[in-house]
Parts: sequence; C-alpha cells; structure tokens
Amino acid sequence: MIRHSCRALRFVRSSHDYNSDILKFVASNTLISDSAVYKGKLYELTVQRELYNKLRIGQLDVVGGAHDGGVDIKALWNLFPIFQCALDAGVIKEPSLPLKGTRINDTLVKPLVNQYDIKNKIAPSIEVLVQCKAYVSKISPKEIRELAGTYLSLTAKNKASLSTIPIMCSPQLPTSSSLKLLEKLNIPFLYLRINTLRHGSLNDFELTNTGQLMGYLMNPILKGYLEGSGFEEWMKFELYNNAMNHSQDKDFI
Repeated sequence: MIRHSCRALRFVRSSHDYNSDILKFVASNTLISDSAVYKGKLYELTVQRELYNKLRIGQLDVVGGAHDGGVDIKALWNLFPIFQCALDAGVIKEPSLPLKGTRINDTLVKPLVNQYDIKNKIAPSIEVLVQCKAYVSKISPKEIRELAGTYLSLTAKNKASLSTIPIMCSPQLPTSSSLKLLEKLNIPFLYLRINTLRHGSLNDFELTNTGQLMGYLMNPILKGYLEGSGFEEWMKFELYNNAMNHSQDKDFI
C-alpha cells in the first residue's frame, strides 16, 4: 500500500463541500424524490463530488439544460497535482527526456507530460465535457457516439495535442459493443463508473459508502496522451485518499 504524503499539491481558492450540497438538495426536494428530474440532479451532484474529490477537477460548471448539447458539466482539469503526488509517492519517475509520440488509430498522440514545466510546477489545463447517465442499463454505443459527436462539434480538433476530454459517468458498465467502439475512437475518451447514492431513511444518505467512484476506463488515445502523467498510478493506488488529507481547506488549480 502506498503511504507517502502528497506534499506538493498546489491550491488557489476555498474548497467546496459537495456533501453539504447533496444534503441540502435532498432536504428541499422530498416531495419530488421519485421523479426523474430529482434522480438526475442528485446523480449530477454525486458526479461533481467524485470529480472534485477523486480526480481533482476544479472549477465545475453545471451547464445541463434543454440546449446543453449533451453536456451536463464543464470544468478545467490541471493534472499537475496528480503528477506531483505520484512522484512524491514514488510510483512514477520524472521523465529525463520528452516522451515520444505514438500513432494510435491514425492519430498522432503526444504525451501531455511533455508540456509540463516541472521545475515551476506548471502544466496546461484541460477542458472536460462531462455527461451524466444515471441509467439502470448498460451504456450502449449510441450514448458513446452521441458524446463523441458533441465533443467534435464543440472543439477544434487538434491531433497533436490534448486540450479537451469528454467524460461519461454512469453507475453502469459499457456494453461489449461500447468497449469495442471506445477502442476504435480517434479522440480521447474517459469513462467513469460512479454508483448512485442510496438512502436508508428520509434525507439520510450514506454519503461515505455509496455514490462512489468504482472504476474507470481510458480509451487508447487518452491513455497515450496521459502516458507518464501519473494518472493511472493515482487511480490504481487510490492516491486521492492520501491527498485528501492534505487538501481540506483549499481547491486545486
């Protein structure tokens, strides 16, 4: 088990308590707790909490609505704190030379870590486009294609760099056909399995044991972009649990 502390996480503003948001939402919407709108909003808040606490994604902006283009949340993600934490934990090494680009699915993929200014602890922020699917069935290729299409319509595609990532969140796994599609996509794509909150009594949600990040999947394009970034190690060793002990009053770049 990795027990090293994450000494160099850098912060810029007050933290946000999404558990408080969840409890307030539940308390003020008991009359509609069986509605699809209620369940969708509750899952959206759950996703925000997990993105913030587990992936260190700050500046979360809820944009879901009639004209959201399929996107529920937009945010900026700076992965340098994750990189630094993985270095501190000794699970990755600082690259001595720029990592080579790789051609994946006819796309030239250059690792994002090559753009890091490690000495000054600076890295480019990535825009994330998040879609929340609180489905009871597995995610089909149709949903994957829709988010991929939204990504392509909202971004200027640059095959040499990573500036935007679509993220799909669902309590369900993708179907086998969806997994095959993700393998073939020539855009980066992150899939997060985040389960739904379960309540034992009125307004009493098990915030600690439910509504948690259960797993993730990077498609080959995203995996190539994040090579050497420490993200896989951050997830594998659950370094976010260690880092959270050092980030109770501040937010992330």
